Amino acid sequence: MNKNLFFIIALSFLALNCINAQSNMRSSNYKNLSVVWLDHMAFILEHKHESIKELYRDKNRSFYITESGEYDVEEVEKMTLDKEGLLYWGQQSKYLNQIDHKMLSIVGPYVCFQEDYYAEGGAHPSYGTVYHTYNMKTDTSIRMQDLFSEQDILYALQKNELIQDYLIEQKPASSLESLFDNLDGECDFYFTMGILENFAFHHLKDNQVEVRIGVSYGCEVMRGNFEQIALSLPIPK
Repeated sequence: MNKNLFFIIALSFLALNCINAQSNMRSSNYKNLSVVWLDHMAFILEHKHESIKELYRDKNRSFYITESGEYDVEEVEKMTLDKEGLLYWGQQSKYLNQIDHKMLSIVGPYVCFQEDYYAEGGAHPSYGTVYHTYNMKTDTSIRMQDLFSEQDILYALQKNELIQDYLIEQKPASSLESLFDNLDGECDFYFTMGILENFAFHHLKDNQVEVRIGVSYGCEVMRGNFEQIALSLPIPK
């Protein structure tokens, strides 16, 4: 199938399956791949094999939890309920699970987006923010070390004020591993090497690219805590 024809058909398919077809549809192309996104969903189009992969979709689920399991509000509303049934469901607790997404940056095959989540149903609500970085070429996440020199990342991290505030010992690190071993975010932040997969490109200035790492809370008592670590790094080839 002609590449342009496939693209048009795919966009039409997405529009028909959108909750709000009037949302602004945007796209970015990289070789035989395209990322297409609206306000509440994103897809990857693979032109060579004419396939569509969902990258993310917002979620807004209301549900009941009973002794026999979980039931969506829509499922309960579709049931034929008598007076006794209406009374029963009216006495059950209703919960919410919501996930919202926001596209942050697209550079070549690298797609960076934000996920904000809120979940009820446990002892208390859980909520927070996470950055995701996706490589369209490999269909996997990507680490900052795959694009930038580890020494450049290490140097920039050690200059960051947030990182300096949570060092166990005030001493220079010889590697990224030794730096993270010397960090303790306590309940405030969860510092691990894994946060180097949670980043987005922000802007270019003076042959440098600013990359922002998303860092989430360290324990549930600080749920919702989120900060960005801004690093200026040399632009890689």
